[in-house]
Amino acid sequence: MGGRARESSGGAVVGVSDHAGWAVLVTVGRDGRLLDRRRVVLVDAGLPVMPYHADAQALTLPAATALVARVRESAERCAAAALDGVATAVSAPIRGLALRVCPPLPATVAERLSDYRSKNVADWVMYRRALATRPRRAAGPCTGSTPGGHSTTRRPY
Repeated sequence: MGGRARESSGGAVVGVSDHAGWAVLVTVGRDGRLLDRRRVVLVDAGLPVMPYHADAQALTLPAATALVARVRESAERCAAAALDGVATAVSAPIRGLALRVCPPLPATVAERLSDYRSKNVADWVMYRRALATRPRRAAGPCTGSTPGGHSTTRRPY
């Protein structure tokens, strides 16, 4: 359905199901009608999709930090392009983005790589943040939910 223009009055919300280097974006109108559904790539070809969990493990810290930065920058570019594509395809303004909550992580790449739990979730957090922090044409809330479906606080995106 991606790319097919649909209309809805009153705005739309994009729901995100993120995966390793890609996501499914489902856009619904205020009336609950499906406006758009698409699979999008969140990292450029040639870059690893799970740098924290796998690829950075065998690198020196400077090389691992540089790799994570390249993947993060790519994710931000890809997320921007994907969300711009949705905004173009859907005639209603995007009023919000719904995605899973980002668990807290240590501040640095070094700390994330040395912590077992962190290196297992840091890639997912990177993709969610790339989507959640993308400047958009219309401001709206970003609502998070846990895997069990519990809502969390809203924050601007």
